[in-house]
Amino acid sequence: MKKFKITFLVIIFVILFIVGCAVNVPLSVDYFQSEKKVGIIQITNDIGVSKLGSQGLIDVLLTSQEKYKVPLTIVDEEINPAIEISDMYQEIYNSNNKSLQIIDDTIDFKSIAKFQKPESDKIFYKFDLRYLKSKHNIDELLLVNVVYGLEIEYAYGLIVAARRGQCQISSEIINLDDNSLIYNHKSYSRENMKGKWNTPPTYEMLKYTIKMAIDKSIGDSFSDMYRWFLS
Repeated sequence: MKKFKITFLVIIFVILFIVGCAVNVPLSVDYFQSEKKVGIIQITNDIGVSKLGSQGLIDVLLTSQEKYKVPLTIVDEEINPAIEISDMYQEIYNSNNKSLQIIDDTIDFKSIAKFQKPESDKIFYKFDLRYLKSKHNIDELLLVNVVYGLEIEYAYGLIVAARRGQCQISSEIINLDDNSLIYNHKSYSRENMKGKWNTPPTYEMLKYTIKMAIDKSIGDSFSDMYRWFLS
């Protein structure tokens, strides 16, 4: 069984804030008529746990977050969305007779310089990714970031009030000539858990709840990029 590093996220409120406040850049109607070469880099983060509310001392003592590690690793074997999301974007581009080149490259955001925005009405990507143009012979980059897993909400800092599946897909198309954004969309989906999560060996309810959130985010991402053709 493939071992996954279970990431415990404590910044879910930041994610929600970004989703609500980020500037939306819709895709132009004639985007797929362009002959520019497009590459895709997809970052699918390890399945993880995010927390809402303050975790109380009682819960810390009695139920460590480690209890979710094995169950999440097991369900991830069946619901990891990396391939499904990659196939979705390939389908969108292929159906419009536009190629999408998979870029096998790792972007180290800690070492890349932030982009110095010029005087312009355009919206720019925060990091300077123009070096990818000559490195991979592409004109535009579709950058996809995926975060998914279990969300736990605490009430009064003492008890678990709710468990949910959650998934966020962020997609941005960057013009590598000037680092401007051609497209920007964030889809954040949550699905309430309607049964017990701790049901070994297959953890069906845990798997189902997270998968439902993933499916909702995939559907929303597909519809947003493809809405001109669905209307």
